[in-house]
Amino acid sequence: MAPQEKINYFKLVALIADIACLVIWKYIRENILGKDSFETFLNKEKHKMVHLYETLPCCECMVSKINGERLVSRKQFLVLYRSVERNKISCHNKYPCRKLTQICICNYSANENVDVKVVDITLANYIIQKCGKREQGVDNWIEQIKDVRNKIFHLSDIQKITDDKFNRTWTKLEGSILGIANLMDSAYVAEIEKKILQTKEHVFISSCMLKYEKLCCDYWRNKCAEFERAQVQVIEKKARALHMKDHKVFSKSMEKDCHKTMEEIQKLKTIVDNIDILIKVFGKSEDVNTLLVNEDIQRVPVFLQLDLPASWNRTKVLEYLDEMRINGTSDMNIKIMAVSPDDLNIYSEIAKTVLNKVDLLKDEVQKLLSGMLLEAAIDPKQSAEVGFSLTIPKITEETSEINSEDEHDEAEQADHPSAIDDCQTRTEFDEPVRLKSYFKFDISRRQKLQLEAIQNSLISDCVITNDQLVFTDYFNNILHIYNINGSHNRDIRLSNHPKCISVIKDTDVAVSYNRDIEIIDINTGELKNTIVTRGVTSGISYQNGLMYVVICHQKIDVMKMTGEIVRSIHCPFQSLYISLSTDTDSLLLTDSLTLTVYCCDLYGSVRWKFTNDKMHMPTGVTKDGNGNVYVVCNESNNVVVVSPDGKHHKELLTKKDGLQKPTGIYYDKSNDCLLVCNGGNCDAFLFDVKHSTKNE
Repeated sequence: MAPQEKINYFKLVALIADIACLVIWKYIRENILGKDSFETFLNKEKHKMVHLYETLPCCECMVSKINGERLVSRKQFLVLYRSVERNKISCHNKYPCRKLTQICICNYSANENVDVKVVDITLANYIIQKCGKREQGVDNWIEQIKDVRNKIFHLSDIQKITDDKFNRTWTKLEGSILGIANLMDSAYVAEIEKKILQTKEHVFISSCMLKYEKLCCDYWRNKCAEFERAQVQVIEKKARALHMKDHKVFSKSMEKDCHKTMEEIQKLKTIVDNIDILIKVFGKSEDVNTLLVNEDIQRVPVFLQLDLPASWNRTKVLEYLDEMRINGTSDMNIKIMAVSPDDLNIYSEIAKTVLNKVDLLKDEVQKLLSGMLLEAAIDPKQSAEVGFSLTIPKITEETSEINSEDEHDEAEQADHPSAIDDCQTRTEFDEPVRLKSYFKFDISRRQKLQLEAIQNSLISDCVITNDQLVFTDYFNNILHIYNINGSHNRDIRLSNHPKCISVIKDTDVAVSYNRDIEIIDINTGELKNTIVTRGVTSGISYQNGLMYVVICHQKIDVMKMTGEIVRSIHCPFQSLYISLSTDTDSLLLTDSLTLTVYCCDLYGSVRWKFTNDKMHMPTGVTKDGNGNVYVVCNESNNVVVVSPDGKHHKELLTKKDGLQKPTGIYYDKSNDCLLVCNGGNCDAFLFDVKHSTKNE
């Protein structure tokens, strides 16, 4: 268990972040917004809301004067409103004696589709004060929540609260939350009371217990993998036995008929709504003929490969196929025996009658796809192309003719397990031979940098651009910029605590904060653009004109540089800290909780994931020009490199190389060098990397 004082701290944080905010948002929706959307409300109350930020009288004050107060920052204000300069009316600005005394607010309008969930406790407090119904007690309750929030988050460095202080603070918070909830309905109060109780009973586990739990999960995962391998072996064994019993001679007329059937099913097309399906059947004609004309054979072993659109959720497709495998019965025309989770290749048995008739084969493929669309929540109205490749095993025989009846063969094989294994007859699947990849790296340290640290510095991330090394200093709100030779260039003061950084182009970088992203020119220090996000932001990465942003620890917004959201991707996991990196065709994510790195396509479908007990608290990920993935780990003080297919790995750097609580990593493809930065001691290291790949 974690120390009790630490548990107390995290329980209070959970009560504020998860429950207090939830109740406040609902109160605003039901008791202030009414039937209006939050966007409509903000436009109606624009005059009041603007004067939370603007102190000068405005063009609407001529009708109803409001004394402005600078109660919120510009960043908080821009969470709610955007400024469209072309809507500003110049005559609304007043300049008597060349001094601005009145401003125009016609340029402000609510952000499109803005939701009340973007409002933090401070903003909510002012919205309720300025626009609420002045219900008894509500101002006092939300003020108490805000005060406790401030005190709790000021303890974020030590993260400890004594039992006595915890109980007093919990009682105060609970009373304020339930006070606001009581202004709604009694059923909601009961729901919130239940949530509060569950939060108080939360169990926090230490890292060693988490590791133990992970070992248990790994054990059962390995057991399942063994079962899958056993299933594949059973299928291959059946296939070998099947061909040992096949007749070797059949009439020319039969051969001609079978060949005709084979030609008809080699390449078929069918459709489900707007989804085009191409079915291809592969196999040697003589082997296929043998299977199809043999009356003793009712089911044929088939290797099935799926070619699915990149946008489809492969995880859900795998779950559907696995459910079909588990629930499969002997009378199914296509019975799934085993599924490879890496590439969705399927070992199956297909009824011979289906392979003999084109229409039946089309029908069965349509059924399989229709179920896949339903379970994976894929819209069949959107145009897409799907490929089904069926490979029937080929036979190579170097033995004499085997004549035996089914029952006798099965009894013989039961008594003599080696009868099949010793036989030279074998079944092969026309699957490309997989090359085992050995990757070798020669890495040498080119430069060690000791950054000019200020008191309490924490370097959170780093990049290389235009032969300059750029580091984010979280606590001091600074960008440290160094030349590639290690000499200090300049520092740029930032507006808030920087979390992550990404290269936009030669001199422009994107820096993420809690709820927005700034584009900064590192040569001039100019702030070129601000992008407001729709939730708490962590990892960011820029690729081909789009910004990929982790939002609220559970989804990834893909945004244009104007802030417009192109699409939103559901993250394959939830974690308090998610690092993110992209290249032209892939999305890399690290989960600090499960010690896992994920490789996805740019639409979030998982291609592979890699977990290793050498990776403790992964905090950064990057990729070289050959597709190798580099993961920096904060607690294990190392860098692990993973092969492009996620199947091989190597510990590349360790504590012996100077790594001490590392936080950031960046691979410069143009110079084949790797930059790693430590968090606390402000050391950074630049390594030259030479790598080669051999296939055997």
